[in-house]
Amino acid sequence: MKLKTILNTIAMLGICSFCGIAQGQSAYPAKPISLVVGYPPGGSSDAAARALAQALSTSLGATVVVENLGGATGAIAAQKVARAAPDGYTLLLGSTNELVATKLFNPQQAYDGSKDFTYIGVVEHQGAMILASPKSGIRTTDDLIKRMRSTPGALSYGTSGIGSMLHYAMESLMQKPIPA
Repeated sequence: MKLKTILNTIAMLGICSFCGIAQGQSAYPAKPISLVVGYPPGGSSDAAARALAQALSTSLGATVVVENLGGATGAIAAQKVARAAPDGYTLLLGSTNELVATKLFNPQQAYDGSKDFTYIGVVEHQGAMILASPKSGIRTTDDLIKRMRSTPGALSYGTSGIGSMLHYAMESLMQKPIPA
């Protein structure tokens, strides 16, 4: 399926989700729409947001502004959207990071990902992989776990941020028992 077709479909889903809100009010959209992204410009989330904003702008005939609010693995952006007026003019391009993982690391988080947001549609899927240099000798997750246990603190890894699903996955992997 082509990206343009996917984005147009998502845009139409977004339009349909606002139909109930617009009754008795001026036609939607009557002002610019803010699409909030919890990550800085230049990454994959930003690229997806800009493509979505363009498709929404074209479909709705309105201005859609991408607002990047990086930090706290997307929680700052999610909190802003959770506190915004529920009028369809402030949208979140969110992920499991903002809606699930950040609550695992911070139970005191000021919003609830399952209650404070309404799902509109899927924009993209991102896979996660564990990669190692071929020279490391690590070929499987069992190899990785054995190496982590035999040389504590010697290995490092990178994720999209503290409190992200990737961070949570690696921390969970480090808790697994040593393979036989």
